[in-house]
Amino acid sequence: MTRAKGEVDVLRQKTNESSDVRVALRAKENFDILCNDVIVTGKSSRAKLQLRGRGAIAMGPFARIEVMGGSMKKAESTANEAQALKLFYGRVRALVEKESSTPEATDKNKTTKTKKNLSYRFRIQTPSAVAGVRGTDFFVSYDPNTAVTEQATIEGLVDVQRFADQQKVSVKSGYQVTIAKDIEPAPSATPQSSSQETSQLTAVPIVPQILEEIRKTSTHVQKDPEFTSAKAVELLGKPETWTPPPDELALDLKNIKEEF
Repeated sequence: MTRAKGEVDVLRQKTNESSDVRVALRAKENFDILCNDVIVTGKSSRAKLQLRGRGAIAMGPFARIEVMGGSMKKAESTANEAQALKLFYGRVRALVEKESSTPEATDKNKTTKTKKNLSYRFRIQTPSAVAGVRGTDFFVSYDPNTAVTEQATIEGLVDVQRFADQQKVSVKSGYQVTIAKDIEPAPSATPQSSSQETSQLTAVPIVPQILEEIRKTSTHVQKDPEFTSAKAVELLGKPETWTPPPDELALDLKNIKEEF
C-alpha cells in the first residue's frame, strides 16, 4: 500500500489460510499487503495499492476489498502475487500493465528474436459479476443495497461476465456496463418466457454520473502519471477537476500546511 489517507484498515488472517479469525491493523503508507488480506476504507478515506510493478489500485471511501492470490507467506513472492480482487462494496479504479515485447538472445551468428511477455491477467469480482483484464485502466463499483455492479473502461478492453446467466460482454474504452439484480421469474413461467425476462448485457457510452464517480474515486491519484494518461484526461477532464464530494473537502484542507 503506497498511500493511505484517513481510516484504512487491513483485516489479516491470524494463523493460516483456513482460519476465519482476522486481526485489524491500521494501514499507513508503504504498508505490506498480503494475499487474502481484506482492506476497508472509512468515510473520507482512500488508499492506493501497488501490484508489484504490474499496475495499481485506487480505492475510494466506504470500500471493502479482498486481495486474492497465492500463499500468504512473504517468502513465496511469486505465489503471493495478487491475481484478483473481490469487491464487497464501494468503488475502485484499477490499472493493469500492458503486454510488452523484449529481445531474446539466441547465439552470435543468429539474429535476435523477439520474446513476447504474456501480459498480467487480473480480475475484479463483485457478488454479481467478474471483470477480467489485460493492459487496462478501468472502474468498478458495487452497491450492496441495490445489488448493482457498474463497470466502465477508461482505456483498453474489459471482459465482463454476469454470474446469474454467465452472459458475457466486452467493454471498450469510453463504454460501461450495468449489471443489476435480475428479477426472479414466476414459478409458472415457461423456460421460453424465463429466458426472455433476462436482460441483455450491453455496453453503452459512459454516462455523466459514472464519469463523476470515477473522478471522485481518483482524487488521491490525480498527480500520479499512470492515472493521468491522455485517454484518462480525454474522458475525465483535467486532473485538477477530479475533486472529492463537498463533505470530504474539510478533511482534505487539514492536510494543507499553514505557510505564510
